[in-house]
Amino acid sequence: MTSPENEDARSRTPSVWSWLPAAIPATIAAVAAAAGVYFTGLSVGATEQGQITDRYGKAVEQLGNSSPDVRVGGIFGLERVTHDSPTDQPTVIDVLSSFVQEKASKDIAGSCVHAVQAGTSLPVDVQAAIRVLARRNPQEDNGAQIRLPSTCLPRVVAPHAQLAGGELANVAMTAANLDQADLSSADLSGAQLTCRDTIVAESCVFLERGNLKNATLTDADLTGADLLGADLSGALLVRTTLARANLGKADLTGAQMIGVVLSQATLADAHLAQANMTSANLAAIDGSDADFKQADLSKSNLAGGVFFSTNLANAHLNSANLTDAVLIGADLSNADLTDADLSGANLTGANLTGAILTGAKGLKPH
Repeated sequence: MTSPENEDARSRTPSVWSWLPAAIPATIAAVAAAAGVYFTGLSVGATEQGQITDRYGKAVEQLGNSSPDVRVGGIFGLERVTHDSPTDQPTVIDVLSSFVQEKASKDIAGSCVHAVQAGTSLPVDVQAAIRVLARRNPQEDNGAQIRLPSTCLPRVVAPHAQLAGGELANVAMTAANLDQADLSSADLSGAQLTCRDTIVAESCVFLERGNLKNATLTDADLTGADLLGADLSGALLVRTTLARANLGKADLTGAQMIGVVLSQATLADAHLAQANMTSANLAAIDGSDADFKQADLSKSNLAGGVFFSTNLANAHLNSANLTDAVLIGADLSNADLTDADLSGANLTGANLTGAILTGAKGLKPH
């Protein structure tokens, strides 16, 4: 039961909602006002509740200021609110997500030209909001989700970011640093995680040892991305572009990779057991010592690929293109190579015990 003292303290707490539509952009104002219904400060006493409510209102007001420095102050003010009243973290997540969408959304044509100039860093206030969202304690989210779909976040710096389950569809994170970020179960469909200039061959999006387990990356572009040691097990990578990406030692066990583009990618020591890679493009990849056991590579293009000591046991390679592939010491035992094209392939020392070779082309007679 609420005490008379608490009711009295609440009655003295000034309203922070009356000025919102005039002080900040309409989208943020609507989110902040709606969130205010739930902004109760239940984790603190009545007096502290009033103080936190006032701090919250001031911080939200600062988000609409014309000065970037003042907006940054408001963003970090909201972070301090979550530290003092963790119960209100879901509210802050919603407000900061709306702030980023307001400041960094793609235009109607899906372009980021209007948001940031090519080659420049992310605006300081947007970077600050991402930093606060990324380093929060996810155990206090209470079901809240980070929602940043179709936003322009080039050169964002957020290593170790806590973005699990986030809505990041069609986000543009070119030249980003997301090393060891947690993006498990996140929706990154259609996302652009490439170099600013996709012609550049070297890696410039860093997701090294990132957690993308069960993430959705359908139609995403990760050309040249550094995913060394990343966990992509169970991920949805249908028609995803990973050309020239570094997936060395990555875990792609059980991933759905139908139509994925991996041309010239590094997959050395990667784990791809039971992955579905039907109609994938693996031309000229380095798959040395990788584990493709029981993977479905039917109708895939592996031409010119390097598969030194690669485990392809029980793999489905029917109608696959293996022309000029280097399969020295590869384990192809019990693999299905029906109608596969092995013209020019080097099978020195390869294990073909139990392999199905019906209709296979280009095999040299022993």
